[in-house]
Amino acid sequence: MKKIIKIFFVYHDRCSGQKEYSIRLIHNNLSSFIGLSFSIAHLMRFIAKYKTETLWILRKVIH
Repeated sequence: MKKIIKIFFVYHDRCSGQKEYSIRLIHNNLSSFIGLSFSIAHLMRFIAKYKTETLWILRKVIH
């Protein structure tokens, strides 16, 4: 049985104007993420496809 993990980003805009993203992992369907912008949704599909390797790369990029 294939284990599916979806990843989504939570966007925070601080008072200082700093943009911040946090990553959350859930076991769910992408159709749950209606409120997200297309670019983030597209990125989520990419991550869902490549999983751990992509998450490691994104950690390097985001932090």
